[in-house]
Amino acid sequence: LRNVEAIPKLIEDLGHIDSCVNNAGQLYCPSPEGLSNGSLGFTLDQSTEIMTVNLFAPVALIESLAPQMMARGQNGEIGGRIVNVGSVAAFTGHPDLWYGASKAALLNMTKTFATLMGKSGVLVNAVA
Repeated sequence: LRNVEAIPKLIEDLGHIDSCVNNAGQLYCPSPEGLSNGSLGFTLDQSTEIMTVNLFAPVALIESLAPQMMARGQNGEIGGRIVNVGSVAAFTGHPDLWYGASKAALLNMTKTFATLMGKSGVLVNAVA
């Protein structure tokens, strides 16, 4: 899931997909000193990896699945089901700033896709 650019080809190769569970998650344990040393203790590469795995990859998966699922739903069939696995860190915060932020963004993204795809018979939900 770190190679977001490869996801559309993966979906194309797999063909007909009825459901998707986005359950991947990445986090790093920050420095025990926290902000006392003037840094959260994350490198740019680490924060980018967290956002890629926890948010950008699920978005790419859903975008790649949307055309086939929505087309089925518009033809009177069950369009599809997508479940995104969030975290209580989306509501409470987390020592890994980027983990909590990515899971909060995942919940917001879930609401957006639910609105956009729901009229076409695709259910998009999240659990935390």
